[in-house]
Amino acid sequence: MKKNHKSLVLLFDWKLWLALSTALLVPRIYEANRVWLVGNMDLTVLALVEQYRFIELAVEVLNESLPFAVLALAAQTATRRELASVLRPVVLFMGGVAGLLTLGIWGMTDLLVDSIGTDQAIVDVTMRYLRVRSLTFCGE
Repeated sequence: MKKNHKSLVLLFDWKLWLALSTALLVPRIYEANRVWLVGNMDLTVLALVEQYRFIELAVEVLNESLPFAVLALAAQTATRRELASVLRPVVLFMGGVAGLLTLGIWGMTDLLVDSIGTDQAIVDVTMRYLRVRSLTFCGE
């Protein structure tokens, strides 16, 4: 029985477990830091931060769906070489989508701010904030 337990521990893919745990933990640490920063802001700035929620919905859909597709592809590959050949286009695709979304935000920030109905007093600050936040799409 003890020998069987050791073989199960040795067969477990610890690198995959560590990579998945890190991939899930890092965004939560970032989110906790962001919540803390928002909690220490002035109330007028809080309205500015809430404008980002409209964009965050699209980013969340991408971030929740694409990694599962990648994991499904990775589970079907037999060797590391096959895995690298499968993951390379997927990573490029995800980066391209994030890049297009960032360019769309940068190019159409004024239309987005108008459609959200931002108060005129914070329009310029909101546009700058949305543009800066759009640069983090690849890291979210």
